[in-house]
Amino acid sequence: MIKNIVLGVLCLAIAFVGYQIFDAYRVRGALADVEAPLQTGPQDADLEVVEFLDYGCPYCREAHPTIMEAVQRDGRVRYIPRPVAFLGPESAYAAVVAYAAAQQDKFFEMHDALIRNFDNFNETTMPNIAAQAGADPALIQQQLDKGYLQEQVLENLDLFEAMGTNATPTFVIGGDMIYVPEGRMPSVDDFLEMFNKARGEAQ
Repeated sequence: MIKNIVLGVLCLAIAFVGYQIFDAYRVRGALADVEAPLQTGPQDADLEVVEFLDYGCPYCREAHPTIMEAVQRDGRVRYIPRPVAFLGPESAYAAVVAYAAAQQDKFFEMHDALIRNFDNFNETTMPNIAAQAGADPALIQQQLDKGYLQEQVLENLDLFEAMGTNATPTFVIGGDMIYVPEGRMPSVDDFLEMFNKARGEAQ
């Protein structure tokens, strides 16, 4: 299954090779264009934060509790994670499993479970980890077998590359501010300051 998913992602990537030039406004609009199960935050949120992450990336896993606490403390942010897969077949498998769980409205539960358990995540452990996240492993497998979820991961990759970034995690704050942690992980207060700065720039 993991091999098939990786091959599917590679084939789709080849299909998109010639489509690398994106209009900046199109990219900005597409970043937050996701269905309800793939986003979290209040309906009256005044700021969107998109995170590109790889479940296999230790820095992404380290940053996760911090960004989530910042989002919760701020209270006015719509948070949208967009998984990509650079770090091997397990990363690709984790990304499509997260999207499969979204069909049960369990994307964020699965997202959190993958962050916590990635080092032990594979096809064998998937059913148990999915069940711990409150998702039905059999239904997840049914979605995986349909083979369409790789397209979502490739869409994320297209947007990621269109912005000219090449490191995870990458945070797009308010559509214009792109932040890639370098040197040290940001604190909750760092994120809150960036949120407020993005709001100020938007005014």
